[in-house]
Amino acid sequence: MIEFKLARMIRHLRQQRRMTQEALAQKIGVTKAFISKIENCQTTPSIANLSKIATALGVNITALFDVGEEENQNIVIVRKRERKKIVGPGSDIGFSYESLAFKKRRKMMEPFIIKYPPDTHSRRLFDHEGEEMVFVLQGKIKLIYGDKQFILNEGDTAYFNASIPHRGEGVGKREGVGLCILFTPK
Repeated sequence: MIEFKLARMIRHLRQQRRMTQEALAQKIGVTKAFISKIENCQTTPSIANLSKIATALGVNITALFDVGEEENQNIVIVRKRERKKIVGPGSDIGFSYESLAFKKRRKMMEPFIIKYPPDTHSRRLFDHEGEEMVFVLQGKIKLIYGDKQFILNEGDTAYFNASIPHRGEGVGKREGVGLCILFTPK
């Protein structure tokens, strides 16, 4: 369900700006076919690509999730059962994200729960503007950052410049789960 809304919002914002799929693709360094697949719910973009799409469209990443206005935007509560799954297992990136604060508009950071199934090994590296932090809640996560690799255990934190190509992987037999927070400058 969220993938459909996400695809619809990306298409809407792109068309509103009179931008072709080709122009958007060129701005973020992907193919026109990839943009078409996103808009037709044939693939779900990574958070890195969502961040690039939002920047290219001149909006905050939260605008892509188009939720109704909350009465009091000074605080929003998202219950565990209300989390929005953004990328699910079986996607081409192999791990999933759950948005923790999708109800809040005009926010400075974007928090997610990220889940890496055991032995997740995607070859793709991701890069985007801003900073990122991962705090490991459960299991182990291997962080590939540029030409370096780090094993993060429960309780460990990585805080890094997100413009350096990076990715996480599950390590061992237990799912790796982390709190991921993105900050993208406006």
